[in-house]
Amino acid sequence: MPNYENAALYFNEKRNRHERRWHETVDGVRKRRTTPNAKWLWEMVNGPVPDGHVVHHVDFDGSNDDPANLALLTDSGHRRIHWEKNNGYRVVDGKEAKICTECGCLLPFSAFSTERHTKKGVTRAYPRAKCRACSSRIAQENQQARREEME
Repeated sequence: MPNYENAALYFNEKRNRHERRWHETVDGVRKRRTTPNAKWLWEMVNGPVPDGHVVHHVDFDGSNDDPANLALLTDSGHRRIHWEKNNGYRVVDGKEAKICTECGCLLPFSAFSTERHTKKGVTRAYPRAKCRACSSRIAQENQQARREEME
């Protein structure tokens, strides 16, 4: 755990979070160090953050550093939570659902066509951004527009 002695609190507007800054000397060179305030608080209360883990704001508000709002997650689990939030994923009554980017409806995964992505030899199916109904309607409108252009 770093030596946080004399660490001053600053607000980083670009990242919308509080940070701790301090100076330490490494091999005779004075260097400025910065750490998120959430990590600093976690370490003051719970001890060091293990390698491969990050401190997550449960309410997704980076400026809310209340210790009750902080959770320790693996790096991959943290990335997944934010990816799902940013891509419209939700869990409703224990079932996965997604928001259609076209109509804005919250629908079960079965209402979406899937795309297959392979990464590091593992293939997964992800629902597309638009539900099947919207995709069909858009395809019909595009087909009609092409026919009208041909005439």
